[in-house]
Amino acid sequence: MAESSSSSKPMSADHSLAATLQLDGILFDIVIECSPTDAANPTLEGLQMAVVDAREQTTDAHPLDRTSPIMWRYRGVIELLRDMGQLVIIVQSEDAGEFGFLDLTGKISQYLGSMATVRADSYKHKLITEGEPSLWITFAVSAVEQQPFRQLLSVPLSKLDKLSETPDQSEESMTGNDCFKAGTNLLRRFQETGSLTDISNAIEKLQLAVSFTPEDHQNMPLYLNKLGNSLWRRFEQIEDPDDISAAVECHRKAVELTPEGHPHMPARLNNLGSSLFKHFEYTEDLADINAAIEHYRKSIKLTPEGHPDAPSWLNNLGSAFATRFMRTGDLDDISTAIEHHRKSVELTPEGHPDMPSGLDNLGKSFLERFDNTGDLDDLSAAIKHKEKLVKLAPEGHPSMHSWLNNLGNLTSKRFEQTRDLDDLSTAIEYQQKTVKLTPEGHPDLPSWLDNLGNSFLERFRQTGNLGDVTAAIKHHQKSVELTSERHPNMPSWLNNLGTAFFKRFEQTGDPDDIAAAIAHYQKSVVLTPEGHPNLSAQLNNLGSSFFARFDEIGGLSNLSAAIEHQQESVRLVPEGHSDMPRQLSNLGNSFLMRFGQTGDLTDLSAAIEHHQKSVELTPKEHPGMPSWLNNLGNSFLKRFEQTGDLDDIVAATEHYQKSVRLTPEKHPDRPSRLFNLGQLFFKRFMQTRNLNFCQGAAFNYCLAATQNTGGPTLRLRAAQQWAVCCGFLQDYPASLGAFEVALKLLPLVASLDQTVQNRHANLLRISGLTHQSVTMALLLQRVDLALEWFEQGRCLTWSQLNQLRTPVDDLRQHDARLAERFLAVSKALETSGSRPETSWQPNSTITQQIAAEDQVRSQLKLAKEWEQLLKNIRDFPNFNNFLLPPRASNILSQLPTDGPIVIINIDDVGCNCNALALIHGADEPIHIRLNNFTHEKAKLLRNQLGYHLTYEKLRIRDSNDRGGRVARRPDTGLHHILRELWHGVVWPILQGLGYSSPPAKRNRIWWCTTGPLTFLPIHAAGIYDPEAKSPGPCVSDFVVSSYIPTVTTLLEKLKNDTTVERQETKVLLLSQPNALAHAPIPGTTEETRNVLEQMKETHIEALLLEDGEGTKDRVTEEMGTHGWIHIASHASQHPNEPLKSGFYLHDGQLELLEIIRQQLPSAEFAFLSACQTSVGDEKLSEEAVHLAAGMLAAGYQGIVATMWSIKDQYAPKIAEDFYEFLLQEKRESGAHRLDSRRAAYALDDATRKIRGRLGDSESALLTWVPYIHLGL
Repeated sequence: MAESSSSSKPMSADHSLAATLQLDGILFDIVIECSPTDAANPTLEGLQMAVVDAREQTTDAHPLDRTSPIMWRYRGVIELLRDMGQLVIIVQSEDAGEFGFLDLTGKISQYLGSMATVRADSYKHKLITEGEPSLWITFAVSAVEQQPFRQLLSVPLSKLDKLSETPDQSEESMTGNDCFKAGTNLLRRFQETGSLTDISNAIEKLQLAVSFTPEDHQNMPLYLNKLGNSLWRRFEQIEDPDDISAAVECHRKAVELTPEGHPHMPARLNNLGSSLFKHFEYTEDLADINAAIEHYRKSIKLTPEGHPDAPSWLNNLGSAFATRFMRTGDLDDISTAIEHHRKSVELTPEGHPDMPSGLDNLGKSFLERFDNTGDLDDLSAAIKHKEKLVKLAPEGHPSMHSWLNNLGNLTSKRFEQTRDLDDLSTAIEYQQKTVKLTPEGHPDLPSWLDNLGNSFLERFRQTGNLGDVTAAIKHHQKSVELTSERHPNMPSWLNNLGTAFFKRFEQTGDPDDIAAAIAHYQKSVVLTPEGHPNLSAQLNNLGSSFFARFDEIGGLSNLSAAIEHQQESVRLVPEGHSDMPRQLSNLGNSFLMRFGQTGDLTDLSAAIEHHQKSVELTPKEHPGMPSWLNNLGNSFLKRFEQTGDLDDIVAATEHYQKSVRLTPEKHPDRPSRLFNLGQLFFKRFMQTRNLNFCQGAAFNYCLAATQNTGGPTLRLRAAQQWAVCCGFLQDYPASLGAFEVALKLLPLVASLDQTVQNRHANLLRISGLTHQSVTMALLLQRVDLALEWFEQGRCLTWSQLNQLRTPVDDLRQHDARLAERFLAVSKALETSGSRPETSWQPNSTITQQIAAEDQVRSQLKLAKEWEQLLKNIRDFPNFNNFLLPPRASNILSQLPTDGPIVIINIDDVGCNCNALALIHGADEPIHIRLNNFTHEKAKLLRNQLGYHLTYEKLRIRDSNDRGGRVARRPDTGLHHILRELWHGVVWPILQGLGYSSPPAKRNRIWWCTTGPLTFLPIHAAGIYDPEAKSPGPCVSDFVVSSYIPTVTTLLEKLKNDTTVERQETKVLLLSQPNALAHAPIPGTTEETRNVLEQMKETHIEALLLEDGEGTKDRVTEEMGTHGWIHIASHASQHPNEPLKSGFYLHDGQLELLEIIRQQLPSAEFAFLSACQTSVGDEKLSEEAVHLAAGMLAAGYQGIVATMWSIKDQYAPKIAEDFYEFLLQEKRESGAHRLDSRRAAYALDDATRKIRGRLGDSESALLTWVPYIHLGL
């Protein structure tokens, strides 16, 4: 395509359009205007216009003709294409440079696409300028297929202004009537084309008609009236004050010359009123609007009953009264306006095209009266008439999106008065329709998106629904994306976007959200000019975001930035401004926080001073009052803690209680205010030990926890504190209720609408809840409840993953479509939730930010649909418990037959240690008290083991040459740790299970450990003395040990074992002896090659991937077809982000997050011959976030893993002995495949053999003890 086809270069006046037929349209009749006050501005001399086209090329500047003191005209045209890129009109002068610009990028298609088929459309915009003078631009647009454009194609542009002249008759030969007819025709054509040329030529002809006609001629009033109408029309286009003044005089003269009783008198009086009305809008002279009202009234008085124009004239009179009211504030005027507007609507026939505008004006008048009186009936009436307007307006009406937006704003305004959420939801519906109906490129679309975002954000404030704040972010982002940085509203829209991120951060604690909020607030402040009235509020918001980030992650620089911005905000806000209390309160919060860091009493005094002033300046009924009172209470409480002055605690109590009393029942901040009051009472109790205070604390914690609004994390904390108070009050039955509430809130804190990483981060804050709950249930001898709560609260993320992978065969028989949809949503939700977490980047584009936010919103939508599908499924008979936490009776009915499951629960608060033994055939769990073991003892042993392993350099798999050790040898070794575990934990449990001596045939036992015990080798507990003549007792004398993260995990593996048909064994062997940046481990080569030979000898298919063959893609691909996998490599456990732990392959790390995303139908068994593959994050011990658990989640039935680094020289032999046991059983039984259910026995046999070779020395124990079996 030729380059010229995409050009928007202005064409010179003598250029013909004959060669431009490939264009889609033109932009012409370009007029630049200034305000009358700027007419004498010398910088406006020599105005020029330039255009930046789609190729970002700037045309030469073209001079503009000054046609009046306030008006300049460009006599060329601009070529248009529907799909053209950039189009910017720039107005400048040689001396003063650029005055302003209009960015039409993206709007051309809208202009051309929305036009009627027989006319041109006119547009008027204010140029974007920096300071004075203000300039406006008016232009017309015509599409290529339209009549005005076709006329232009054959006419040189130099004759554009003569286009409307009558070609066959000169002015000298024309009569007044001829001129009148010509002017009337031109006026009619102007009404079709919007061409300034047409209206100007019409005025010229009508002026000639008047000049050719004697004053006493009967047609003179007609000619004057028509001339006045034409001048009025041109004034609407270019706002030349001479035009409207002349229009008034013409209409006044027309009325004077019209005889009394003439049938056209009412119409001419109405026109005179309209000219005076328009003149008033320009001059603001009350005499004009008073005269307009007088003439409108006289017009209506003279209008006969049933006259078709009566509704329109009544509407004009109502509008005049409404306008005068806005100037004078006289309520009689607005009431009169309503009366006339109402009568106008009543007289307008149904279906009449004027009905929408009449209803619109009636609604506006009711709104004006509401804004001045606060009478809700007026607001409801405004909404009623606007709703009728929308209902009656024809589909596709060009003003529909504007009316819907206004209706949304009205219902939102009523919500502000009534706090009725139905109004807010209705406002959102209207605003959503507005956005849907508005075409891309419409200049008002960013504003309407911003309104919609604000409404969603307000509903989030009321309900705490995460979907609302996410929707708010979406619409604010789109508003910002569609807006130029130079747009005057951009700072405001950036500020609103920042607020949406800020509010979501308050709910989720996601650091990316507060980073985004700060970035958008900062940009908002930078783009806001000095002295702008919004700057103070924007600085306040920026300061608050820094405060929130400090509260979350610390860093005094954040707090200093908060105070700096908030102080500047307070300095800028005008005295008496409604925002002053909020900003004072926020500044007080920052001073209070800094006092907590520095102990400087000056900061504490400043905090109290600002909080007190905030409350003093706030009206009693102001919705912010509860918040300011709450903050003031915080300051007094902090001073009481510092000084012990009882007056301060009394004041704090008073302010907290008043804050709670003023907070509506369903307000999302009510739980936090109740929690603060509970904290105050609890602190008083801890100081005085007065149980009355403890009861007050319990009461408020209970109320906070059981609210239906507010963030789940705070409500869960309240439930935990409620349980603590019940403990002090020795009201143990009530504590069960508190724990029940807390455990029900737990899935909301780590909900499926979050990524797995975020769920883990949120769970970090509430560790210990499950153990405390179980301990309380056991204290009250509720062993069934203890089991149910243990399963409900432990390994939440693994349980959620298991739920998303639940088979639905039974459901499919009832409703196949529902089953398939549930599977599809579950799969999508798993994929979304396990996506890698990407931190927010301040330099990312708004488009990139929107794409990232789309992922968040998609996951939230999926989570909501999944919850709804669950409800639908549970409505079916026999499915009412589908995916609900299991009942104890259900668990007990599905237990394995070949050994017990033992749960060991350690409570870090009560320091109690208890075991629950689950035995096939038993009616209830067996409660075994471990009276000689505590949480502190477990922590001590874990720390001792950690130090010992560090000393021995056993944190990573290594060759024999492991380098030096830490300087000091540990005081205790593995012998001591295993002995303590035997005496304190294992032997009491074995005794509780009925063991007194080793049995002839050993059964299985599955250990489910908690807290520090998850890092200790329970399976190897015993008395090991290398000097003794005979070995002491140990676990393996009695049972064959395995571990499980939860009971449900084992039950699912049992179910899979009976329902999944296993194919012939296929083994994948992976060896990585030379992983990049890690010490060589040559034993992995020997290990995997030995296993390969074992498999070949017994005709089992095996594939060995060594070194470069073991890439991430190749390994994950082969895992899909091989049911068994043996990995001999380095592995890592990431301490802060456990999902980034993984195995080191040839081309990088295969992370745990990637492993759990695999769904492996053939998965059966995995041997993880690498270091620490069963060791998780100490802070997340209850989630069992380690590589072995990830392999279980990916579908493997059983796992061999390690608790610490294995020794490269012995690993090959242990692996060989392990597989030899399984192969020997295969040979003896004649089976065609390996039996993974015998893996625990195989590992037991292999470790016994290595122990037999090495003995019971410290070094020998460190060699075989780390090997453990998990799963079935």
